[in-house]
Amino acid sequence: MVQFLETVFPHHFEDIDFKRDVVYDWTGIQGFTKDGASIVGRPTKGSPGEYVSVGHNGEGMGRCFACATVATDAMLNYLKGNKSWTPPEWFPMSFARNLGSGETSTVTICGSSSLSASKRLCVDDSERLLIDIGSSEGL
Repeated sequence: MVQFLETVFPHHFEDIDFKRDVVYDWTGIQGFTKDGASIVGRPTKGSPGEYVSVGHNGEGMGRCFACATVATDAMLNYLKGNKSWTPPEWFPMSFARNLGSGETSTVTICGSSSLSASKRLCVDDSERLLIDIGSSEGL
């Protein structure tokens, strides 16, 4: 990653001695999507029983718990034969892929969320995941 940054953005890192100034360098894989939205659901409509939670665009630690909750719920409902299950209202539908009875992928914007401000988990206009923790009740 350091070598990539030095090569692509040399003018931003010209005064940094990476061997001296960088204590730790993340070399893990980061999955990015074209639209910036995570992908949670089935890879294709023809892949029942196979679910993914990928492409968190470097925001995996912030998104993984909510996405895992939805993916797990989808799997359990699949195993129970519940064909009418849909993702929870708070889940950004821009993340959903072949998930639930609607199986559509639309964008949920915070401003149009019907949830109260204290229980809101959604995507804003710049596709950033927002979690409003204004309530001790949780999501």
